[in-house]
Amino acid sequence: MFLYIKEHNQTGLKYFGQTHTKDPYKYNGSGKYWKSHLAKHGLDITTKKVWEFSDDKKAKIFALEFSKDNNIVESNEWANLILEDGTQGASIGNQNATGNKGKSKTQQHKDKIAKAKIGKQRKDLIGNKFATALKGRKKTAEHQANINARLNDPEVKAKVKLTRSLRPIVKCPHCDVTGKQGHNMKRYHFDNCKKI
Repeated sequence: MFLYIKEHNQTGLKYFGQTHTKDPYKYNGSGKYWKSHLAKHGLDITTKKVWEFSDDKKAKIFALEFSKDNNIVESNEWANLILEDGTQGASIGNQNATGNKGKSKTQQHKDKIAKAKIGKQRKDLIGNKFATALKGRKKTAEHQANINARLNDPEVKAKVKLTRSLRPIVKCPHCDVTGKQGHNMKRYHFDNCKKI
C-alpha cells in the first residue's frame, strides 16, 4: 500500500491519498473534489511524496496523523473532503475497506462540496432545457424532404428489410399469437398481454 501527495502544477492544489496500484507515480488520485479539479484544470500534476507500507495499521496511524497535522479537510490548500485514514477507496478484496459507509459529513465537508459544484449544471436540468426548447417545434420542409429521401433510398430499404428478416419468430405464452420479435410483440404481448 502507498500513501502519496499529489500537487497540481497550475493551481497548486494538493491531494493526500492512498493506493494499492503498483506505480503510485502514475496514479492520478481518486478523491471527488480532486477528480473534479483535474477535469477542470487538466492532468498537469506532480507526485511530491510517496510512502510505502506493508502494515495497514501503521499506514492508517500515519495517514490520520498526517491528515490532522496538515489540516487537509479545512485547508483550501488541500482537495481532501475527509480525513485520509489509509482505507478510503481501498481496492476490492481489502477487508479493511470501509469507505464512507455510515459516516456523516461535517459542515466544512458539505461547504467544500457545494463550492465545487458552483457553476456546474445538473444533467436533468440540461435535459429539461432541451425538451422545453424542442417542444412544439415542427420539422422544416427541407428536413422532412431529407428524411423522405433517405427512407426511399434503395440501400436503406434493403438494410431495413434484411434486419427485419433476421428477427426470429416468437410466440406469446399467454395468447399463442406469433410474430417477429420486436417492439409490437413486446409492447402488446408477453408481460403486457391482455390475457394475463
